[in-house]
Amino acid sequence: MKEQILIIDDEMPIRRLLEKMFCTDYEVLTAADAFEALELLKKNNFSLIISDQRMPGMTGVELFEKTRLMYPQITRILLSGYIEKSDLQYAFENELIHQFVSKPWSVKELKTMVAEELELKKKVPIEENVTAI
Repeated sequence: MKEQILIIDDEMPIRRLLEKMFCTDYEVLTAADAFEALELLKKNNFSLIISDQRMPGMTGVELFEKTRLMYPQITRILLSGYIEKSDLQYAFENELIHQFVSKPWSVKELKTMVAEELELKKKVPIEENVTAI
């Protein structure tokens, strides 16, 4: 069975592009905003989330604050064309994200990053992969 990836971005062309990039190797679901993503998280077993930072209603960092508590085993990648340095620093310092990718991204680099993150996750024992709440 393929690993599941959740892609969250309020711009449909970006969601579709990312979905096409990953659909041959992973099962990909998409959400237009953080609220839709939270609903999908309740019903699926995602290994990795890629989320845009700037979305209406809730930022990617705010979404990752919630997902880190509820689903600490999921790898989180933040994607953004613009982010305040303080928000990015906060996200890394609080272990809300595993990686940050700036828009526009390199298809090859992003695909490699996702593959490496998922491979690393397989090598880390479950106890070490889950952050204590």
